[in-house]
Amino acid sequence: MNRVDATIFVYDGITALDAVGRYDALRRLPCTTIRFATLKPGLVSTGGGALSLQAPVAFGQIEQTDLLILPGGDGQAIRALIENAEFIETVRRLHTTTRWTASVCTGAFFLAGAQLLAGVKTSTHWRAKDSLAKFGAIYSSDRVKTAGKIITAAGVTAGIDLGIHLCELVAGVRLAKAVQLAMDYYPEPPSQIGRPGDEPSLAEMVERDLR
Repeated sequence: MNRVDATIFVYDGITALDAVGRYDALRRLPCTTIRFATLKPGLVSTGGGALSLQAPVAFGQIEQTDLLILPGGDGQAIRALIENAEFIETVRRLHTTTRWTASVCTGAFFLAGAQLLAGVKTSTHWRAKDSLAKFGAIYSSDRVKTAGKIITAAGVTAGIDLGIHLCELVAGVRLAKAVQLAMDYYPEPPSQIGRPGDEPSLAEMVERDLR
C-alpha cells in the first residue's frame, strides 16, 4: 500500500465539519500523512467563532501533495480567498501534480477561482449552485461527484461521504468499509429531507433565518 500525503486547507470562517469530517476518515488509514495548512500558520477561527483549529503549515510553501482538500465556509471568507492571487495560484500549482483534488460544499469556489471547473459537473451546497454556475461549472445534485481527479461534495454532511470515498481511492474498498464501520457511519436522520424541493417552505426558512 503506497503512502499518501494529504493537505487540508483551513482558514478563518471555515465550516469545521468540512475539514474535520475528512480528517477523521483519512486519519484512520495506516498509509496517510495529513497536514493542516493555512495562509499564515497558527490558529484559524471556524464559522461562528466558538471553535479554532491549529494549522502549523504555510499553504504557499507546500511543494507537492497527493491529495488536496478544500473545505467550504462563510461567503465573505470564500470571496476574500478567491480574490487572493497567491492563494489561487497555489491551488492551481498544487493541482497540477495531485493524484486527487477535492472540495466540500462552497470549497468548490476555490477550484472555480483557479479556473478548474469550466464545463465540469460539480457538487456543492444547493444554495451556491447559481453562483458557481457563473464560473462555468455545471451543477450536480450528487452527494459526491467525480470528474477526472477532481472530486467535489455537496453540503456539510456530504463531506463525510467524500472522506470515505477518498479512503476507497487511497486504500481500496475493504479498508474504506472498515473506516465507515469504525466511524459508526450509518446515518438515520430524524427527518428524510435533503433537497430544497422536498419541502419548499423549509428551503425558504433556510434562506431567511439560518447562517
